[in-house]
Amino acid sequence: MKIFFLNNTMKVIYIYSIVLLLMTAHNVLSQKVQCVTTPQPAWVLSPNIDKNFYFGVNSASFKDNSLDYKTKQLAKERAIKDLSYSLSVKIQSYYSEHLSQFENSFVNSSLMLSVALTLKGIKVIDNWTDYKNCRYWVLVSIEKNIADKQVKEQNFINKVLDFLNSRHEEIKEGINSIIELSNRKNKIIEAQLNHYSQLFHSLEQKISEPNELPIYKNLIRKIDLLLKRFEDFQKQGNQSINININKQESFVHDLASVSNKVNSDYLLTLLEDDITKVSSGFEVKIVPEKGQGAIYFQGESIRFTIEANYDCYVKVLYIQSTGEETMLLPNVYDRNNFIKAGQLKIVGKYNEVKVLEPSGRETITIIASKEKIIMGEQLNSALKKNKSFYTKSVKDPLYAASSRLLGVTGNNNSFATDTCFIITKKRIY
Repeated sequence: MKIFFLNNTMKVIYIYSIVLLLMTAHNVLSQKVQCVTTPQPAWVLSPNIDKNFYFGVNSASFKDNSLDYKTKQLAKERAIKDLSYSLSVKIQSYYSEHLSQFENSFVNSSLMLSVALTLKGIKVIDNWTDYKNCRYWVLVSIEKNIADKQVKEQNFINKVLDFLNSRHEEIKEGINSIIELSNRKNKIIEAQLNHYSQLFHSLEQKISEPNELPIYKNLIRKIDLLLKRFEDFQKQGNQSINININKQESFVHDLASVSNKVNSDYLLTLLEDDITKVSSGFEVKIVPEKGQGAIYFQGESIRFTIEANYDCYVKVLYIQSTGEETMLLPNVYDRNNFIKAGQLKIVGKYNEVKVLEPSGRETITIIASKEKIIMGEQLNSALKKNKSFYTKSVKDPLYAASSRLLGVTGNNNSFATDTCFIITKKRIY
């Protein structure tokens, strides 16, 4: 064994190097925390609807990407209040004969406060950290049969009456909380309506034949009507808490219906994902040669034009109505997926992309990245199977949206997406 002795100078250099290394590691880790982003869960703007559960959603802000325990607890407490707020109106009719002599707002407040204090079994089922806006979101729930049983026990009504008879300051604070929760729900409803309005505006730009896709036109019309209803609701000003909650619940149910339709449709889900990724001026476009929503017949060759405003690498995916996904570019024989800014590139220029069975509405999406897109393993897998293109099955639209980023490196500002569609039909001779 050899033993080395460090002189004083070397010791200083050694210690300095260790400190520098630790500082560098700390900075790298901090940057990673700041860069970590995940897609916004649907429940943030569109609360869950389930006849077997009650739900509550709320958030708390934090500073400088420093998410601490206090922030998490505050978000959880607010989410429980949100659940209690909605439940308080649902159970008010059950206690109408006991509480008829009290003012409605006081009754709502006491019920909400009592629910928050009494209910056992409320669980945090999901959370989401919005690093961009420095907010921590929490989703809580409780089984409906468990909650209903607890709020019908004598202990619960005793607590409600205790608030009403002797805890007036807490009642007033509860009323203020209800107003805050009501305002927050209105903002969420408005944000969701604006989000879907933006989504369907993007869709309208891609529909060349208005009568071709009536299902989309019906959804666009539904959102327009909901926006008008919501504007009228806000103009009506102060109404009773019960009326406000019931109207809000009606909007939430209607928006949940729209959300379900969006999340079950490949084109809408990918377009929705597209509009959430618009940032830093990086754009990419894909257009069928015959135009958006064009009709192609089985056996016919298909070509797409792609263009980006930055030098980038691209991946083009073709999703059939059955959920079968084919990577058109790169492929086994054309692995060069680099395009120059402003220069058009044709996908399918060798007539290698043809319409196959079954017929239907096909969705085509492009992902562009300033960094290389690593798909070598998938292409080698296709080559071993003597296939020109890598294919896989995407189980549902939400999975298609998340998995399309496979192989993409870099942060959110280094990639862009776009989506188009075509209609395929059987050729009639």
